[in-house]
Amino acid sequence: MANASVLGSAAWRKLVPFRAALPLRFASNMLLSFPLFELFFYPHGIAFTITLTWKKENPVPLLDALNAAFNLRFGRHHVTWKEKYDDLYLDIQWPGDPETPLSLDKVADCSLGIARTLAYGSETEPGRMTALEPFSVFTVLGGEGVDLAKSPESNGHIQKALHALTGWQQIREGAAALAFNEEVSLGLGEEAGVADVLYGQRRGRAIWYPSRFLTCDPDILYGLRCYHRNLVFASLQTESLCGLAQVISDRLQAGVELSVYQRELARRAGS
Repeated sequence: MANASVLGSAAWRKLVPFRAALPLRFASNMLLSFPLFELFFYPHGIAFTITLTWKKENPVPLLDALNAAFNLRFGRHHVTWKEKYDDLYLDIQWPGDPETPLSLDKVADCSLGIARTLAYGSETEPGRMTALEPFSVFTVLGGEGVDLAKSPESNGHIQKALHALTGWQQIREGAAALAFNEEVSLGLGEEAGVADVLYGQRRGRAIWYPSRFLTCDPDILYGLRCYHRNLVFASLQTESLCGLAQVISDRLQAGVELSVYQRELARRAGS
């Protein structure tokens, strides 16, 4: 069934969220394209995502891309409100100081506050976070010089980079070789080659698909972008449903009586 043929009411009953772009500007001299800020409104909660794109006209060493990603993740950046935005935000003010650079965690906190105000009103207290550590998806969309006959394990520097990007911890120089097993190598399907892998850790995924990103075919590269986007949405949906299930479980164990609506949400999450 095509997405366009699914009614919004039917999607809402299946706990699929409404989406709204958040009109923010992100200033960084490492980014040559503005990031995408998005809010998601579920029947049972809210969510926020940032899609950051780092582009270079000429290929750079993998280590440079790794360092740039860490700078984006843990550095501080100026965030401002766009001059033009949807009517949805007419009465909303960005709570951050435009002159003060913010961490991505603080940007997320401010953005969730806006989503909470839009959904529940300005007096609503923050609810329970599914996790204090964000879930990240990293995808390489272009490159060169990758040997398609070797796995990331054979190219040790590649696996170290993927490990660092999914765990967000730098790998020390001279560190022992990492285990390359089914716990981190999650696979990419039957069409994937020896060099391709979906690398995963507890709170992160890295899509390393050189048999796709080495090509100049625009359709293949577009498909890789779609794969990234689909994995983001799938992860977001899974995170939200697990969070709902945990909250319901905690209330039941505490002897708290569930409302009819909460019972219905729990039933839909489990169906």
